Amino acid sequence: MSLIPDVFAGGSTFISTLSDYDVLLLDSFECPRGTKLSISHAKIISTTKINGMKGTVKEVSGYDDWNISIEFTYVSPTQFGVLQMIRKLKALWFKQEPIAIGNKKINALGIKKCVITQIEFPDEERDFELPIRISAISDEGFDISSSDLSITNYISEEFKTVIKPAQELLSDIGDGINGLIS
Repeated sequence: MSLIPDVFAGGSTFISTLSDYDVLLLDSFECPRGTKLSISHAKIISTTKINGMKGTVKEVSGYDDWNISIEFTYVSPTQFGVLQMIRKLKALWFKQEPIAIGNKKINALGIKKCVITQIEFPDEERDFELPIRISAISDEGFDISSSDLSITNYISEEFKTVIKPAQELLSDIGDGINGLIS
């Protein structure tokens, strides 16, 4: 967080809000003060209709990723500054791996990394301004081979429940064919 007053964002600040001091970091990129941050989270719910019943039966099967929406306007005293900001954001956009995200609200929710899904540069109202909208989803890495998330064990158990009956059926068919031949 910069301690130098931002005189280009509308002059000296006499009144400030808490959000002005709550820095939002995307990797090493620091969003300017006044950044709007919105976070949402949805449950994954399956619904089933039953004849003769009003409404549906609901089953929660998990939780979706956190959706993160970031909106700010970058103000620069020169057009060159705006172009530099576009280059920085472009470099952030093209990173293939999840990026670190830091902010008091985000950290309180346990979100440490995210993947940027969309970046938008709407028309600016004045020269040397760059409005920016960024959409991202949380990314919680996990070890696929860990014992608590062993997907391979789950898949192999599911595979066994399908393969074993099929093998028994084939064996029975083979026994039947052998009986016909002899």
